[in-house]
Amino acid sequence: MVDKLASALRPGGWLILEDADGLLFDAEPTEKAFAAIAGPWQWAALAAGWNPLYGRYLVTDLQTAGLGRVAGRAHRSYQPGGGAWLVARLGIERMRDQIRHEGASQGDLNAALAALDDQTRTAIGGPIVTAWGQRPGYPGRYPPPSPTPTRRRHVRALGSGRRSQIVQFCVCQR
Repeated sequence: MVDKLASALRPGGWLILEDADGLLFDAEPTEKAFAAIAGPWQWAALAAGWNPLYGRYLVTDLQTAGLGRVAGRAHRSYQPGGGAWLVARLGIERMRDQIRHEGASQGDLNAALAALDDQTRTAIGGPIVTAWGQRPGYPGRYPPPSPTPTRRRHVRALGSGRRSQIVQFCVCQR
């Protein structure tokens, strides 16, 4: 799928991709349940057809697609528990049976969900990798501008590749 996205770029256009690099969440104060469910949650996700570690392959896949000036960066989100963590909570709840089947206890699942809901605690999301690359052939002088486009197109896409779906991407072109 990265090849298809890269081929849609004009010369000099930027492709920015983002995906998870694991499901190891945490909280402050620390919640041991997150460490206990991380492995089973990742195995359940893999069994369901989603690779929660795909973010670590983004830079390589952008290079393989023929893009230049490829780089990436990882970040984690730190926010109070509550509504900001709705997607993570729904993901755990939706896969609860599969996560338990992979070895997590009901108590650990409940404690992790409670930590994500607790507005008095800071929840820390799993690592997210943002990677970018530029299609060769920029028609102007070098160095070309950084990926701050005059036109952006954001798309959510589901891939059918061997590794994962791409959660979000941005095609940036001048």
